Amino acid sequence: MLATDDEISIRSLQVKEITDNPFRIEQSGEVNFAMLGRVSLAGTTAQEAETRIRASLEKFYVKPDIAVDVAVKHIEPASVIGAVGTPGVQKIRGIPHCLIRNYCRT
Repeated sequence: MLATDDEISIRSLQVKEITDNPFRIEQSGEVNFAMLGRVSLAGTTAQEAETRIRASLEKFYVKPDIAVDVAVKHIEPASVIGAVGTPGVQKIRGIPHCLIRNYCRT
């Protein structure tokens, strides 16, 4: 899932204006594209983000070809307590779903 402060890059043979430029998802959950305006991407997968961006691009291009890659994941604070080497708040880049799933089972 994409979240605020994630950074995406878009590849396209047709759409040179947005190809290989980093775009950060703002606190509002949107990415501000110069030619498209604001597109809401927080809470979507990379594939869903492609669909949303492609729909916006169809105003300017016929069947635009794009691929969205997550370049940088957001950083989450996580509290580590107990008999560990470095207790306290640690920064984790994009908490893996398996960590959350295992924690919720205990």
